[in-house]
Amino acid sequence: MFAMNEVDNYIESQSVKGIFKRMSAEKRRLLFLYFPGLQLLFLICALTLQQYKSVAGLFDVLFAIAGNVVIYAWCRIDARERNYELHRHFPFAVIIFGLLTLLYYLFRSRGFEDGLKATGLLILYLAVLYTSMIVLTFVVILTVISAIHRFAIH
Repeated sequence: MFAMNEVDNYIESQSVKGIFKRMSAEKRRLLFLYFPGLQLLFLICALTLQQYKSVAGLFDVLFAIAGNVVIYAWCRIDARERNYELHRHFPFAVIIFGLLTLLYYLFRSRGFEDGLKATGLLILYLAVLYTSMIVLTFVVILTVISAIHRFAIH
């Protein structure tokens, strides 16, 4: 039989709080600082450069590559923590296939059940990230319109 401490430790390790405790500082920086910052920069560039189609297309490609580099960095950090060896062509696969490679990595490195859990957390993370970006964009646009309107009246 399990002792109560072991059961409590197992339940806490499987909770969201337990997941964040196990996550390294490097992965937290990538997930909560660098990637959202990159998305915010992309959003600002997309809004300001939307009238210049050729420049906007170039920024789309650059930000897609930068996002894939962030995905690759996260996979490398995670693989190092799990003592999982990445294939030598994995960086090329990330650049070409992007997010699909991350899904492949999650299932390959964790197995089916834990890969499914990690995929669910990834979907939740992306949903929260993009929802917050939409709200932030709406707030920024309203603030800019309000400032323009205020200065135009005076």
